[in-house]
Amino acid sequence: MCSRGLKVSKMTLYIIIKNGDKNSGEWLVAKRMEILGFVFTGAGSNALALSQDKCRVKIILDQKDIPTPMWQIFNLAEPGSWDRFPAIVKPERTLLEGIKPDSASC
Repeated sequence: MCSRGLKVSKMTLYIIIKNGDKNSGEWLVAKRMEILGFVFTGAGSNALALSQDKCRVKIILDQKDIPTPMWQIFNLAEPGSWDRFPAIVKPERTLLEGIKPDSASC
């Protein structure tokens, strides 16, 4: 009972999670909520984990013949055999890094 004599039968809990890289734990919070049977809005844990892995997403889209721009994974800062410019370079496993002034080179 609350102080005015009203019976509280349900509680609403709001959890706001900051998007971040794979170490942010965003997908882990969703996973825990799924395990505990909570109802929540937004993506489920599998979708959140997958969305943080750009390479895996591109492979899945390629396998399903869903067209996407050309892409390639680089382990070094050198362009290797890539010869299509301008090109957008993104970190493989982050969400909010974005493109910064030091992300581009000529």
